Amino acid sequence: MAKRTVDTRKMKKRIIKMLKKSQSNFSKATSKTIGAAIEKALTAGRSPVKGQRRFVEYSDSYKKQIQENDGVIRGSDGKLNTGKRVRPVNLFVSGKARASLKVKRTAKGVNVKYKSKIMGFHDKGAGNNPRRAILPGDDEVFNRDISKMLKEIALKSIANANQKR
Repeated sequence: MAKRTVDTRKMKKRIIKMLKKSQSNFSKATSKTIGAAIEKALTAGRSPVKGQRRFVEYSDSYKKQIQENDGVIRGSDGKLNTGKRVRPVNLFVSGKARASLKVKRTAKGVNVKYKSKIMGFHDKGAGNNPRRAILPGDDEVFNRDISKMLKEIALKSIANANQKR
């Protein structure tokens, strides 16, 4: 008969250490990639939020303004900008609002926010403007593409934390 006693206290310490390391790896990798993934979805006119899909079309009056001015529109920076198209609805005129994306690692994880008020109006919907979800709210999650990317990062983080150094 073969008999062994497994010291679970030692295992517990190793597992906790590994989990802390994997969390750190996950936060580091996520902070480097999530901004680009969100921007990729916005550029394509899709919401990075699960269940939201394509953004609601621009209003008829705004589409008419874009078409009448051959895509020359005043942006949130107050300057005239060229190249605005009716589709996709990518929330881009001057680039200032979308460039306000900030991704920051914290002790609890990764904070993602747009500093621009314009992006806040789009995210929540304001006045006659429909909501164009830019970041997940309290009971929402990222779309399939971003969730898949985060899952892959998590699995790599765990695998890397488990390797002896």
